[in-house]
Amino acid sequence: MKKLLVALSLAALASLPAFSQPGTVAPPSRYTVIVDYFARARDVSPSYADMVRAGVIDGFLKRNRQNVIDAASLGLMNIPQSNMISNPASIVNTQRDAEARRAQVIESTGARYVVSGGVTSCVFVNDSQGGKDHFMTTIVFNLVSHDLKTGASTDPEQFKVTGSGNSPADADRRAIASVSSRMEYYIDNHYKFLTEILRIEEQDKKGRFSQLYIHCGSNMGVQNGDLFLVYLEEEVAGVPSRKQIGKVRVRKVQGEDISLCSISNGGDAIAEAFFSVKRLVLVSDGKALF
Repeated sequence: MKKLLVALSLAALASLPAFSQPGTVAPPSRYTVIVDYFARARDVSPSYADMVRAGVIDGFLKRNRQNVIDAASLGLMNIPQSNMISNPASIVNTQRDAEARRAQVIESTGARYVVSGGVTSCVFVNDSQGGKDHFMTTIVFNLVSHDLKTGASTDPEQFKVTGSGNSPADADRRAIASVSSRMEYYIDNHYKFLTEILRIEEQDKKGRFSQLYIHCGSNMGVQNGDLFLVYLEEEVAGVPSRKQIGKVRVRKVQGEDISLCSISNGGDAIAEAFFSVKRLVLVSDGKALF
């Protein structure tokens, strides 16, 4: 009986206009991320720390979700992290003044996040055999994201990249080249954003709601294959809460603030909530693996 009522409800709702509450939520906006200088272990060459950091910056630029600033472009000094609060007397005045100027410059950019990191190891192996040259480079580094608005920081997240080749230079180059691609998961996981449904398309020949438009696009670096989780916002005993009711996948980015999506699951629940003018929120997820 309940399934019949839902079916009848959806059939009636499908005849309503596709748009609901147009313009109630502005499209998500980009924010600024500063990629700071990287620390390094004593046995790690400065050049490796610089190359890894360059790879991280390249990964952020390719994901194209934030405005990215290289700390070096701001004229910031590479100052070792110090504990100014717990032990201020241990810091010489010149370093303390530099830290203050550094903080002022960062604040002036309006940045929301600062990403810092460190290269903890770089291991080079020559495993050539039988007269055939073969080399491998393994680099381990970590990243931490600092939210300047809330003061919160993520736990260090470790990454390991490897590269091999017929020469040491080839092994190094391939290891460093893989840093950029590893950033897509990191960005999708730590820098999520919210958006909304603009329109649900008519039912397909099988009577299913299979396509909809969302209020974000190339301006947020949305790419074909990106996933979004669909949540119903409601109050439970007076407390705001979210309940996941479906998932959608971007089929085609159609502009700066609009993308066509296929509904991966939860089509009926999404449509019923949408046409009933209930509050739906989409949260960026990751990229579909297939």
